This record gives sequence, structure tokens and C-alpha cells, in this order.
Amino acid sequence: MGNAQQAPLEGYTQRFAVMDHAVQRFRERAEGFLRENSLLGDEAVRQKLDAEVCQVLDAGGGHAITDNGEPAQLVHLEQPAWGSMWALIKENHHRRFPQKQAIVTCLTDWMVAQSIIDGRYSGNVPHVPRFARVIEQRMAHGPDAGSTERAPQLTPAVGTPAVSPVPRPEEQRLVVHEGPEGPQYTPLPREAVAAHIEGLLHQGVPLSAIRVWRPAGARVRLEFD
Repeated sequence: MGNAQQAPLEGYTQRFAVMDHAVQRFRERAEGFLRENSLLGDEAVRQKLDAEVCQVLDAGGGHAITDNGEPAQLVHLEQPAWGSMWALIKENHHRRFPQKQAIVTCLTDWMVAQSIIDGRYSGNVPHVPRFARVIEQRMAHGPDAGSTERAPQLTPAVGTPAVSPVPRPEEQRLVVHEGPEGPQYTPLPREAVAAHIEGLLHQGVPLSAIRVWRPAGARVRLEFD
């Protein structure tokens, strides 16, 4: 591809390790910008992503969150050239890179919103514009609203419709809400839950009437005398 693969400026020192997955996702989501500026090569993408993240952090941006109990940070990277995306920073566990922290991936708005609604992200979570209402109401109502804590098993109660098996049950969710004719059950892939909840809210369904169930294995404790 010739000049499109050139490296960025010499002497640039990265603040963060940039994982291969982050390189791939950033390249996909900012391809037009990177191509126009001849920054499609892996190292060029790494340094450009690192520079964009540092610029936001140095200006006071960033959200300190918890990702499944692990400290992390979300950095909003919004530019007319690529729209809205989020860089996820976590502790670096790869000896390949010397930095203490790593940019592990780049996420879309709905990916971030889904992880907040699903309970994966907690702490100083951002209000993603498209899903702001869903996130705000969930945070205001606490873990019972749109969460998985009250119904951890993906097993309908007696007399409710059965959920069809799926190839990867750990990625499946069951959204339940109270309708005019009683509880309504909607099995969905995890990534579709946020948009579905947003649609229910637009229909006038209160967030307190929505539950999200996910698969959970049974736990058995045996005691012997």
C-alpha cells in the first residue's frame, strides 16, 4: 500500500501499551482518517491512538470505572473524522510492552452502554448520548433496575414460555417486562439488550418493570460430619 503504511514521527514515546485488539478496532473505526493521513501501519495506529488518549486525559477527561471488579478507565475519543468511540484502559499484563497500563480495545457507544446496563461496568460510568436515558434511570433506581441481580438464572418460572437453546448460552439474555397482558419474555443476544430496553422506555414501560436475566450455573455446598 506504499505510503499508506508509513510510521508516525520518530522519537514519539508511548504512555500506554496498545494491544493488538485495540489497533485492529481503532483501524476499523477510523480507517478513513488513518488512510488519508497515511497511518494504517500497526505502529502508526498504535502511536496515533496513544496520542489521542493522552490528549483527552491531559485535558481532564476519562472515566475511572470498574470492569467486572477490575480497575479500568474509559476515554471518549470523539472526532468528526470517525465519530464517537471509547478507549478502554486496564493494567498491562503483557511482557511484550514495558508500560504499566494498556489500551486494550476501542468500543462503540452501544458497546459501552451495554456493559453499563448489563452491570459489567460500574463506578464513574459515562452517560453515552444515545443511551443516556437508559443509563441514568438504571443508576437512579440502583441494581434492581435493568440488572441481573434479582433473577440470575435464565430459567423461566413455571407456566412461562421456554427459551430456545442457543449455541453460546453465556452470551444470551432474557429481557422480561410487564405488558398489558402480563409478563413479556424476549430472549436476545447480549449486544441487543441495550437497544431493546431503550425501545421499551420509548413505549412508556418504566425501567422498574424491566428485568434482565442471564445464565448462571448452580452452586452446591456439601458439608460432611
